[in-house]
Amino acid sequence: MTGAEPSAAQPGSVARWVDHASGALQAAGPPLLFGLRLWLSVCLALYVAFWLELPNAYWAGTSAAIVCQPHLGASLRKGWYRLIGTVIGAVKAGFDELLQGMCQHTVRHGRHRLD
Repeated sequence: MTGAEPSAAQPGSVARWVDHASGALQAAGPPLLFGLRLWLSVCLALYVAFWLELPNAYWAGTSAAIVCQPHLGASLRKGWYRLIGTVIGAVKAGFDELLQGMCQHTVRHGRHRLD
């Protein structure tokens, strides 16, 4: 009978260990998925930047890391806001260049008076 007692105790300890391990994996699941998504997005951004032969390709990886958030919805929202900001900045830069060109044209041709 002494041999049967340890074998009866082993399934209980294994079951406890499995319960503990599954609980730890469930708790670590979201951070591990976030880390995997962050790693994948940075690698993909760097791959595309190097494929396009951009002069400062490291900024693509940095931007991907900044935009990545633990929740996918927050990442998409932040990326969307970043895209909108880039478009607004590009339109403003184009408008500034247009105004600068108009001002230089006016000064060169002596039409700087308003009358």
